[in-house]
Amino acid sequence: MDSGKSYEFRQSVYSSANRILNVNATDCASTSCNCVYSYQNKWEVNTEVCKGCFKFLKTRLKTRFGNTPIYVYDPKNDVFVSKSIIAKGEFDAEKIGQLLDYLKSDQNLNFIDIGANLGVFSLTVAKSGRKVLAIEALYKNVQRLCMSISDGGLQSNLKVIYNAVSDKTGVVVNLGVDENNMGGTFTLKIQRKLKKKITLKSAEHTDQLQPLRWTNLLELDDIKYFKNVVIKIDIEGFEYKAILGSERFFDNVKIKAVFMEWVFHKGKESGKGIIEFMLKRNFVPYSDNGKNILNTSESDKWELNIIWKRKE
Repeated sequence: MDSGKSYEFRQSVYSSANRILNVNATDCASTSCNCVYSYQNKWEVNTEVCKGCFKFLKTRLKTRFGNTPIYVYDPKNDVFVSKSIIAKGEFDAEKIGQLLDYLKSDQNLNFIDIGANLGVFSLTVAKSGRKVLAIEALYKNVQRLCMSISDGGLQSNLKVIYNAVSDKTGVVVNLGVDENNMGGTFTLKIQRKLKKKITLKSAEHTDQLQPLRWTNLLELDDIKYFKNVVIKIDIEGFEYKAILGSERFFDNVKIKAVFMEWVFHKGKESGKGIIEFMLKRNFVPYSDNGKNILNTSESDKWELNIIWKRKE
């Protein structure tokens, strides 16, 4: 694994419409964020992944609750998430608005972000004052999250879990990432065929780590803050594997809604498995806007993203 002491560094100025955004590059910044946990048969504070001297691009994330610092990639290397944040100060703003509306409906709700990427959802919710668990498998993303949390003063609200999520523990997961899309991190062995159908860009091996089962979260000390939650899960087609390791978690935690990426499950056995699991636990699938109930017999026609809502 890369020690994190030498990364892409570029002092740049980007233009967007009638606005110029100066993107500041840190001068070998370090972080004191003691906010990362890892699971390897037991929970431990991970003091290594964010240890070191980093030269990352820094910009601002706009939220309803004020701006907060966020560390990103050169947009040439991350053409979706980082490019959007640098240009507009936001990414997936509509979906984040829907998430915040759910949280607003119940002051006891907190947020679990499975596949946090650079933390656009997690940082926004933490900025609102809610507790957040951000689960992320790519160490380069975790390191940027550490910097964003530390600079934004969000340590008390936002904890990072540096693990993949699967149905098994005690194995090594090989990760890949789409070229020019750092948000496209995926598990190599299972995902290579799926990703080829979505993108023509090559995928390269980038990291190895042990996964946790969703149920292992119940052993985390901070789980006491997450008895009532909204969940986002966006892990590039690995959602079904994660669901298979979540039975006891769903039985012990009150989950109001699950925001889920669906594009890789259209017309596939994984989609049928997810539907069976969620229906059994009294969840109903809704369209991306959260307004229309979806027909489970036409799941191959569902949108790229869906929302599972628990029946009241």
